[in-house]
Amino acid sequence: MSILYILFIPLFTYVLSTRISFLYLAFREKKGPGAIKVEVLFLSLTLFTVLFMVLVIESVFWPK
Repeated sequence: MSILYILFIPLFTYVLSTRISFLYLAFREKKGPGAIKVEVLFLSLTLFTVLFMVLVIESVFWPK
């Protein structure tokens, strides 16, 4: 396993759990559809960033 995975997995886990907790808070407090859409947008951007970083790490350290 690459050292980058070891470094970034705790960071990604923290960021994803924070985004999910903000989304849950928006649902629970009924902040309206605008706040929920923003939290879903940020969560999806975070997931795409994680996916992109995994692809970059894979392509740099294990080229085909």
